[in-house]
Order: sequence, then C-alpha cells, then structure tokens
Amino acid sequence: NTLAKFHRYSARNIDLIYAQNPQATQVAGFKQWQKAFNRTVNRGAKAIRIAAPIIKKLTPAEQKRLDTTDERAIVGYRYLPIFDVAQTSGDPVLSAKDFVKENLADHQNVTSLYNAFKDYLNQQTDL
Repeated sequence: NTLAKFHRYSARNIDLIYAQNPQATQVAGFKQWQKAFNRTVNRGAKAIRIAAPIIKKLTPAEQKRLDTTDERAIVGYRYLPIFDVAQTSGDPVLSAKDFVKENLADHQNVTSLYNAFKDYLNQQTDL
C-alpha cells in the first residue's frame, strides 16, 4: 500500500531525478508528502525538478487543424518540484525491507512468499 502511493515516473523524469540527486530513493511532491505519508519537507530542502505535461482542452478548430479527434492535447511541459524521503521528516515510510525483516526473520515463510510473489509478477505485470 505504501509503495502504491508513489508516482511512476517516465524514463526521462527518472534521468532528471538521478542527474540532480543520485542518492534519491523515494520521491514525491510537497503536498503528497503531507497528505499521503504524514511527513513534512524539511526547511531549506532543495527541490528536485521533473517535467510535467501541460494538457489543454482543444477547440473544434484546433482539433481540425491538428487532424485529431482527441479532446485534450499536451501543449508543453513545466518543471515541478519534488523531494526525496531523506529531505522529509515525520511518520516512517515503510519499505519492502521492513516487510522482509518482520515476516521473514525466521525463514519459515520464504518459499511460500517467493512462490506467491513470483505468481503475482507473472500474472499481473509485464516483468
């Protein structure tokens, strides 16, 4: 549930994030840290900038000119600030490592969990 709250960034934005902060692990916007994770961005934290599309509703004349039936189109990009988890403070952000430490410390659940995870990946993802 925690990991599902994070946005999936495009390869271009992943490159932008890495270029600005190679140590970044979990990133989110200012308000998303507050609302979804109950964390606050530390005062003076330097934002990481990502490109976000500017989407505009097209008029019928613009649709005809662009030869499209789409009602909306990307007309440009703007740079939005995001912050790494290391730049925030507040409630802990759980990770897969926390789940593994808690549930697999005694090694008796490893095989069943591995098989369930493998089946999930094969059925629900393109990995």
